Amino acid sequence: MGSNESNDTPQLSLGDVALAWLGVSLVILISRVFDLGLGSKLVIASVRTFVQLSILGLMLQPIIDNGSLLLVLALTVAMVLIAAFEAVNRLTHTYEGIMKHAVFSITFGPVINAIAMLVLVVDCDPLWNPQYAIPLLGMLLGNCLTAASLGLGETMTRIAGDGGDNIELLLARGATLIEASRPIAAAALSKGLLPTINSMSVIGLVTIPGMMTGQLLGGADPIQASRYQIVIMYYIVASSCFTLLLSTMLAMSSLTDQDGRLRRDRLSTKHKGKDIVILSCRALKRMLFLGWDLVASCCCSQVPYNSVDEPQEQPENSANYALK
Repeated sequence: MGSNESNDTPQLSLGDVALAWLGVSLVILISRVFDLGLGSKLVIASVRTFVQLSILGLMLQPIIDNGSLLLVLALTVAMVLIAAFEAVNRLTHTYEGIMKHAVFSITFGPVINAIAMLVLVVDCDPLWNPQYAIPLLGMLLGNCLTAASLGLGETMTRIAGDGGDNIELLLARGATLIEASRPIAAAALSKGLLPTINSMSVIGLVTIPGMMTGQLLGGADPIQASRYQIVIMYYIVASSCFTLLLSTMLAMSSLTDQDGRLRRDRLSTKHKGKDIVILSCRALKRMLFLGWDLVASCCCSQVPYNSVDEPQEQPENSANYALK
């Protein structure tokens, strides 16, 4: 550990980070032993974690020091766009305009609830104080991302399968589109909210959540830390529900026509694209192997001459001796 600040928060060095990565390397070794095929995924995930969080730390420091509203808005827009892209990227089915719907849905729930929390709970001055606004918005966005991807995935998977047949059957019997799509919307909401509900069921009993852990490490009062965590969990549920409702409604509106008919032909199977981080890691892997081959070839070329068995020279007139 490095030196401590005045609030007794331990300062971590890169050596501490490397030491923590030994646990990941052990998991990679276990994956190799049991042939799980998770080694490359763990390497890529750990590299992404290190790079993304390091970049975030470098970006947050000047934003917090400056306190500019424009910088906070710029970072908020970037976070929303990345969250929407990641939510859509996890889906197996898609439709035209899904990216715009994901951006709108993921913006509405977390931003509205983040503003409400900053006004009603934190009461910071100014309202966009990056020390509070960015972490709170980030926690809401992360949970809404998971909820939106699960809810949209459930919606489109059911529409592409038997759920679409049930909707068409109910529409043929005179039901409205809202009545016919209610079972799919309910299933999407249930699946999207299930991770948050499960987390709330064991929070404080089995796990100490990240926000409370950070406050405790920073020396905050445990009672106040627990209350902050309770409040953020309630806002997470609300923002996830708003995001799920909006994304499901927009998806259903895009998959029906003006006459209220279900248009499953607008669904398409999404081809998974190449992740730029994965491509970069593979290129780095090839470079490492190439460097290793070069080093090995150089070492082999420097083997002492005398250590190599020389072929014995044949006498010039060996054939004559053989004849004799």
